[in-house]
Amino acid sequence: MKCYVINLDRSEERLTHIRSVFTKEGLDFIRVKAVDGRSLSDEQFEELTRVRNWPKKLARAEVGCFLSHLECWRLIAEGDDLYGAVFEDDIKLSPHAHLFLKNYDWVPEGCDIVKLDTARIVCVLKKFDTELADHYKLGRLVSKHYCSGGYIMSKACARRLYDEIKLVTAPIDEIMYNPECGVCRSLNIEQMFPAIAIQIGLSSTILADRKKVKSVKRVKRPISQRIRRELNRLKKRYVKPWFLKTFRGFYWGIVPFR
Repeated sequence: MKCYVINLDRSEERLTHIRSVFTKEGLDFIRVKAVDGRSLSDEQFEELTRVRNWPKKLARAEVGCFLSHLECWRLIAEGDDLYGAVFEDDIKLSPHAHLFLKNYDWVPEGCDIVKLDTARIVCVLKKFDTELADHYKLGRLVSKHYCSGGYIMSKACARRLYDEIKLVTAPIDEIMYNPECGVCRSLNIEQMFPAIAIQIGLSSTILADRKKVKSVKRVKRPISQRIRRELNRLKKRYVKPWFLKTFRGFYWGIVPFR
């Protein structure tokens, strides 16, 4: 299975880091030149972000990150393999990663995306219905789960997303893994459990760029709307997950890294 790693030309230290990570696990990767959001003209940036499904203004680095993932989807869609893996250059891999990244014959039929990483935030997964090597397993993702540091995507899914998603309506992980912002409701996304990839907190070009973006001025809502919003948030974050865990056997918790 081909592994694509996104890396900016000016991020040489990250390239050195990710090369050592893959070499340690006996894996190869194809470097994909990341799109530098700074290189976009004002016209390009405004056109790409003219529709927003996200409460905050997007940073140029976030747009560049989206376009970089889009290029990886194109490579998978136009390649010969049924699946390809995509990674950002600030991750570390599990010592067991080689069990799953050298081939894709273990990926269930009909799976669009296997999310390999964890943000270590609480999420909801369906019952684990696919047992893998060394006590790993897969559970379908049914709630948001951030980070796009590592995932496997099918050729068919890559072609669909590359053709359909042309505007940067939200950050890439929101588009992929937040049911309220992206297309994940229509995709079969399986979460690897435990995760075999995790971002390690290297200096972030996105966070640095985001600090420069002026926040959107919030409109003060009537108290009735605020109460209703908080009740809906409580239901979404706690009541519904508790119900799914208690009565339907879903997993509600943090995906560990191993």
